[in-house]
Amino acid sequence: PPVYAFNKMLVERVAKSGKTQWAAVNHSYEWGQSNLAAFKLHLGNELDGIEWVDEQWAPIGKLDAGAVVQSLLASKPDAIYSALWGTDLTNFIREGRARGLFEGRIVVADQATRPIFFDQMGDETLTGILGIGVPASGIEQKTMSEVAERYAERSGGSFRYTGSQAYHTMQLIADGIEAAGTTETEALIDALEGLEAETIFGPVTIRVIDHQSTSGIWIGEAGFVDGRPQLVNWEFKDGNDYFPTDDYILNLRQ
Repeated sequence: PPVYAFNKMLVERVAKSGKTQWAAVNHSYEWGQSNLAAFKLHLGNELDGIEWVDEQWAPIGKLDAGAVVQSLLASKPDAIYSALWGTDLTNFIREGRARGLFEGRIVVADQATRPIFFDQMGDETLTGILGIGVPASGIEQKTMSEVAERYAERSGGSFRYTGSQAYHTMQLIADGIEAAGTTETEALIDALEGLEAETIFGPVTIRVIDHQSTSGIWIGEAGFVDGRPQLVNWEFKDGNDYFPTDDYILNLRQ
């Protein structure tokens, strides 16, 4: 799902805490900026009196974790939002834990609950952090479970978040080609607009207004099951309930 949708999903859960004093740590490029903007939009719609007491921005790969954590400690937020990824996220979590930043605070970081990040952090995984990912077991979507099993048999590894997105994309392209009866560009575009398809995420529609598929995703918290970091307290969010309205999209284009 796009940043508008999955941040709305995350806000829906975290707003129940009632926390209004927030801080943010993000990369200083479009992904970081658009993520924070979407989270702010939805959080403001859910709760009154939101105050952003600190915002830290860093170039990709150049986060000064010590300085960032010190600034956040000084601002004393109730909750922290981050769209960091890679070594910057790893360093931020390690430094924050060492200095007690996360004690008693809600932390939202969509990248920190994905299987690949669990593999990187291992025993250092920050429990309770809220994000998006793929559950290790118990998935209701039968096709997703079947694909994950076949993937594990062939590769010896687990079916990760990016793998599910890649499979979903190729699946929709194949459905579009079948519907169009050709690979000619304009015919394929026409066939994909409004296309309804059964996918590993369940039934989805490719929206005419913005060519986005209404795929959902799992949100949950980082935790441990049998000594291994996994997504826990998770739930599947249907994309149809979280995508922007046509009027919202049209207003952005003006």
